[in-house]
Amino acid sequence: MSSKAKIMMNSAMHYVMLSCDTATFLITKSDYHKLGCKENLQLRMHLMGCKLCRSFNKQNTFLSDKLTKIQEEPPLVEMSSEKKNEIEEILKKA
Repeated sequence: MSSKAKIMMNSAMHYVMLSCDTATFLITKSDYHKLGCKENLQLRMHLMGCKLCRSFNKQNTFLSDKLTKIQEEPPLVEMSSEKKNEIEEILKKA
């Protein structure tokens, strides 16, 4: 293979392949924003070949779902105004 072909191949691989750091960043980013076509393709390609990032993606999805459910649920306990004031006074003294 010629040196020019090797350079082109490396350039193409760099365009498609991501590092694990970049992949985990994109996984997290996808929770908040829609990924672009290039990012989505790169991430899918990376996840096909990287067991650790697939595991991170699964864990991240699980945690995101649980946090969303927690935010939607009402608080389990209501605290009286007297108790809130008492706690505030204790914290001010500390």
